[in-house]
Amino acid sequence: INEALSICFSELMRLELWDDDQMEAYREIQRSLGPFNPDSTFDRFVKNETNKEAFESAYLFSKDRAGVDLLCIHGPRNSGKTHLVTAVAHQEYQRSQSNEIILTNSDDFTGELIQALRRGETNIPDRFLNAHLLIIEDIQFLSNKPTVLEELIILLRKRLSEGKKSCITSDRDVLELSPKLSELTNFGHTVTIQE
Repeated sequence: INEALSICFSELMRLELWDDDQMEAYREIQRSLGPFNPDSTFDRFVKNETNKEAFESAYLFSKDRAGVDLLCIHGPRNSGKTHLVTAVAHQEYQRSQSNEIILTNSDDFTGELIQALRRGETNIPDRFLNAHLLIIEDIQFLSNKPTVLEELIILLRKRLSEGKKSCITSDRDVLELSPKLSELTNFGHTVTIQE
């Protein structure tokens, strides 16, 4: 069977049959990782010279040893930003077992904000304010949505003033997105993944 699988998939494959105890052990590991991609952990991140600083910053941030409550990671597509912020979420979940970890993208953030406004709410949805850890990816897509970008800045200011951790990713430096957002990063740490 293993040989047939290897031929079909053009790479070495191995089939393992697990008994109930092995399967339960696997499920326990999956539960301990929380609701995030189980492959996106720090120990599975492929480090190199272009992403070493980003890895170290994200790791220290996840361990509360970075001395900041805001981490901004920017770099080109497919450079590992999502992997790193998901690893931060894993680390926080394992430490706190908190369900108050939000990992979302700018489109979903925008959608929730619009829905709140349609309901007549004038404030940012509480779940974003109250989350123990908030991660919003791909904020470069907010550059053409000034109202939403302004709401993000207000949200991050409030979270910083309350000592709550936030992490954002972008394919470009936040200075290019907004001077106000760039000012906020003075209270956090910004790191670049090179090409």
